[in-house]
Amino acid sequence: MLAKNVQLCDRGMRLIGRPLLLRMAEDADENLQDDLRAFAAEVETASWNSSKSLKRAFPEARIEGRRALVDLDERHCAVIIVDYERSVTVVEYAGLRAEYQTAAATAAKSGRRK
Repeated sequence: MLAKNVQLCDRGMRLIGRPLLLRMAEDADENLQDDLRAFAAEVETASWNSSKSLKRAFPEARIEGRRALVDLDERHCAVIIVDYERSVTVVEYAGLRAEYQTAAATAAKSGRRK
């Protein structure tokens, strides 16, 4: 299970939205739980100052502006919004990639951004 209280490193990113990761971990198998822990640890120790530095940490991430879709495993993803200047990362979504893509497509058709 993900640690609920993690001390933040002065140089790392502040991770907001940990409850989304925790909720996902509750029903996840051990491999996905490990992936979630690794993802949270990577974010919290990161010193990203641009999308290029985020891309070095997650080469397969799909980045659009300050938003990035990061694959956690073959079926699950996290969508994060990064404020590089303030060293803050917000988890916007964590779950099945197919569910996110369906919601994003629906939002795009209606003119809203997912």
